[in-house]
Amino acid sequence: MLAAETATEADAAPIGAAHWDLARDLRRRIAADDEAYLRAVHAISQPVIERLRRYPGRSLRPAMLADFVQQWISTEHRLYRLDLHAKLERVRATLTERRLCASKVRRLDDPLSSEDDIAANEIELIVDRADVRLRSRCVCTFSLHAVARYMQRTGTADEEALLRDMDLIAQVDRSRLVSEAGFKVATDADGGGWRGRAILQDGLPVLAVRTWLPE
Repeated sequence: MLAAETATEADAAPIGAAHWDLARDLRRRIAADDEAYLRAVHAISQPVIERLRRYPGRSLRPAMLADFVQQWISTEHRLYRLDLHAKLERVRATLTERRLCASKVRRLDDPLSSEDDIAANEIELIVDRADVRLRSRCVCTFSLHAVARYMQRTGTADEEALLRDMDLIAQVDRSRLVSEAGFKVATDADGGGWRGRAILQDGLPVLAVRTWLPE
C-alpha cells in the first residue's frame, strides 16, 4: 500500500472553486465538532476524575468504569472518528481512538505563516486507580489542496468514502517511514491515491498529504 512518490504534471490543472468550497466546508464542520467533542470528553471524564481525587489509590467500581467506557464509545461526536479500540479490565480501561481534527501547518519557506489543514490524531486514554491519563499525537495531515483534489478527481463528494480513504493514510505503519521521503498510498484499484512526504514532528514521523493523483 505504501509506495514511492512519483512526479507528474497532472497536478498542475486548476482546482475549481466548488471543490475548494467543499474542502473548506469539511474543515469548518470538523472544527465545530472538535469543540463539541472536547466538551463531551470533559463531561464524561469529570465524574471519574472527581472520584479518583476523593478516594486516591482506590480502584473505581467496575460498574463506573464500564459506564465511562460505554459513554466514550457512544458519544454523539463520532462522525469524524476513524477508529476506536476499547479494552476494559476489572480496574483499568484503555481507549485508543483515531479521529480527524482541524489544524494548521506552518510553511517551511515562511515559518511565520500557516495554512489550514486537516489532521488525523491518535488519542490514548487510560483510566486506572491512579489517574486519568490522556495522550494525543498527530499521525498524518491532509492539505485542503489534497482534499479538494480528491473530490475533483474521484468525481465524488461522498464524505463516507473520503473518510474511509483518509483512514488508509492513518493506518500506515509509521515504523517504515523515512523522514523527507515521498510516498503514495493507493485508494483505488486503478492506482489512484494520496501523495505526500514523511516529516518529523516532535521527533515522530508524520505523513503529510499534499495531493491526490489518479495514477
